[in-house]
Amino acid sequence: SGQEIPNKRRLKFFDKDELDWGEQIALGSFYQSLITQRKKNKNEGLFEIIQAGNRIQAFKIGSGIGSMIIILNLDFHEVDFNYHSSEPAGNYLNVMSSESIYIEKYFKTKLNPGDFLILEKMN
Repeated sequence: SGQEIPNKRRLKFFDKDELDWGEQIALGSFYQSLITQRKKNKNEGLFEIIQAGNRIQAFKIGSGIGSMIIILNLDFHEVDFNYHSSEPAGNYLNVMSSESIYIEKYFKTKLNPGDFLILEKMN
């Protein structure tokens, strides 16, 4: 479907419609990071909805080291996100930017429109 390029035009449905892959696949590293995380983290069982609404979707998968916190801003505006963790404080890795974040019991951040965070607990 050309999501990696990204393809911004509608493909023909019944006729063969070629994608122009060009030299640079703009979102290739983004999708590769997501696939790597899916294969690496086999967090089974615990799935906790942190916040669900029209503006923010946030959930936690797993517990302890290797657990993931995913926060999605679905709004067209910047939003504030506040999270009160039930787990002890620890270091988290932003898997998309490789930035380390220390989260205590309380975590607050701003997300730009359409922005997201995927955090993996390191210790």
